[in-house]
Amino acid sequence: MGSTASLGPTESTSNNRVHQALAFRPDERRGRRLRHLQPGRLREPRTAGNRQRRGARTVSIEAATAAHSRGLMPKQLYPDPRAISRSLTPLPFESLPGFLLRLAYRLNRSPRRIATLLNLGTRVNFQHALLRSIPLDHEEEFSCLARLKKEEASNLTLQRFAEKYPPLKMIRTDTNRLGHSAKANWAMSASSRFCPECLRGGGSQVEDSFGGAWKLYWHLPISFACVPHKRILEQYCPGCKFPLNSSASSTRLIMNPGVTGMHPTQCRNSRAERTGQGYKRFKASEICGTRLDLTSAHKSGSLPAVDLNEILLIQEAVNDKLLTKEVADSAGVNIPDYYFSDMITATNLIKFSWPAGRYLVNSETLATLMDTYTAPIISATTNASGDRSRPSLLGTRDAPEDPTLCGTLILAASKLMGDGQLASLIDRMEPLVFEAYQRAPMYVGNILRQSTVSQNFKKATTRLSYNFRARTRMRKSRHAYNFQPNQIPPFLPRDWVQESFGRLSILPCFSGYLAQSVLRRGASLRLAHLVTGRNWDQCGAILGMSPAAGSRAYGALRIKLRDSNLWVEFENGVLQMATHIDKQAHSIDFAARRDIMRNWIMPQQHWVELRDGIRHVKSSPTQMDVRIPTVIVWAEVSQAESWHHPLVIESRRAKEAAPGLASRVGRYHPEVLVRGTPLFRLRHRLDRYAQQLTEACDEQLPLSASVIRAVEEEQAGFASAQQPLPAVD
Repeated sequence: MGSTASLGPTESTSNNRVHQALAFRPDERRGRRLRHLQPGRLREPRTAGNRQRRGARTVSIEAATAAHSRGLMPKQLYPDPRAISRSLTPLPFESLPGFLLRLAYRLNRSPRRIATLLNLGTRVNFQHALLRSIPLDHEEEFSCLARLKKEEASNLTLQRFAEKYPPLKMIRTDTNRLGHSAKANWAMSASSRFCPECLRGGGSQVEDSFGGAWKLYWHLPISFACVPHKRILEQYCPGCKFPLNSSASSTRLIMNPGVTGMHPTQCRNSRAERTGQGYKRFKASEICGTRLDLTSAHKSGSLPAVDLNEILLIQEAVNDKLLTKEVADSAGVNIPDYYFSDMITATNLIKFSWPAGRYLVNSETLATLMDTYTAPIISATTNASGDRSRPSLLGTRDAPEDPTLCGTLILAASKLMGDGQLASLIDRMEPLVFEAYQRAPMYVGNILRQSTVSQNFKKATTRLSYNFRARTRMRKSRHAYNFQPNQIPPFLPRDWVQESFGRLSILPCFSGYLAQSVLRRGASLRLAHLVTGRNWDQCGAILGMSPAAGSRAYGALRIKLRDSNLWVEFENGVLQMATHIDKQAHSIDFAARRDIMRNWIMPQQHWVELRDGIRHVKSSPTQMDVRIPTVIVWAEVSQAESWHHPLVIESRRAKEAAPGLASRVGRYHPEVLVRGTPLFRLRHRLDRYAQQLTEACDEQLPLSASVIRAVEEEQAGFASAQQPLPAVD
């Protein structure tokens, strides 16, 4: 209690009288009017110390309020004469509409009359904006009139969850309109879900008489199940078949607030009919009146026990995040929690990329439910990708009305986020991000840019495209692999492809040499992207490719992987290959091979000797060009493509007469050679020659190779291939 010594000389006398008056009635119970007070006046009790001050027998309510604001007295000792004498104590997590309904039923008054007495609104402005927060200029008076503590009054509104649930901070509180953004951001709903068992109460006398609490968090889309009663919440009234608090405008805090005598658990919707065009027509004279606490409807009845248990577990985790206190750092500043922001953004990714995230839903029942729900969204994104029309996508971000669907989406989003570790998060996110951008790039990009999500989530949702510039600095974090980019071959060897991309490599879209090159080139770039976080052009430069090679490779690969399932399979193959490289006992430094072989030129005599002994090999000047075997051997040693060799690049810049160097080298490609032909034998000798240089590079020895050894190995292989197969009895 404050001290009069701190008051100024002009305030000391008046406020000291108030202080003395309060001191004589310290045991005045809350809720009982002071008999010696007159409305609007606060009479000071007579004492020996104030009998001589006959001119100051009373103190105004304004002076008492001013003294209370300075901490001089507990305001509960001087309740407002207009305060309701038979108020109720709010139940745990009770909402403001539920509190008003119970109080109105107890006093046999309409909710509108109770709201007017509590200074919450009149017939005109009794709107659901009060559910978000009570205006500051009304909150203190409301708490006094309802005989509540200020904290109790504030906890009746969604403001109590604003710090833990960020979407509530994004909705306006200065208007009665809910707005589309509240639905798109999963902020709140004017309608309330409900659990019949909770509405029946916990068995106390008060709850048996006036019903259980209308839970405040039932207005949040993230509340979809009742953990204590092991069931899915109900969304629709079983009588009128509409969501609670439904109307043509849906802007009132309570439907039909002027009706008296209805039980707090009765549906207040006006009865509605559907016309031939499908519109709702509400009859104000008829009220549904169904007792929701006595309903036999049970949303959980159609769900298998395993699915229900999964949804209940994720609801319990959500409740723990929502209802626990914030964590503060050493300086006392609350640490931001991005759990709900990440989760809501993840649900949008799942919706826009479905069925790429089907693996996140293990149940066939829930997956079928998601198929039905996402079908219109997929259709809208398909239309939007054709004509870039955004209006067709309006409403696709909204939280679904069905609690089971909400639970399924949040369950899938929780599995997608996992433990939040960056490396694994990127692995799970990238297929979905790729597919979502393919369908609606502008719309999905706006969602990700406008979302207030964690840093790891931003990094994981950055687009894979080589030219995507949003949040490029976010992707500098690498995966948790031990291998380095110099251990990645620029052109993935064929045996590596067969090992990690077996089924994908035999599909029709990857049949043929050119299509296989797209897969091998793209896999190498994706591995570099995996460990560096750089864009594809930068990864191409790291792997020794020519400028813009990464962007061209990405564009070609994107065309091949239009089917989302193929993209997921490609990603799985890349991760399998990354694990294989990571576990290699003896790593290969392909970058060192490229550097060592960069200036190497095959001796002319070696080229002549390699050709010697093979009949029908042309010896024209163009075929005797020593640059041809130089490029072929370099590509074989460094496991790169021949057109990245400096000699080929220089030849293109010089615009040599046809056939150019690249064309002449291409005639020796293994994919176009026929077994047993002269060029096939010559290419085989070049491979044996390159193998000797490869060993010299890896062992850091001088670059030298024996032509005789290469020729002998090729002849031995050719002779064995020419031997007839043994006869079979």
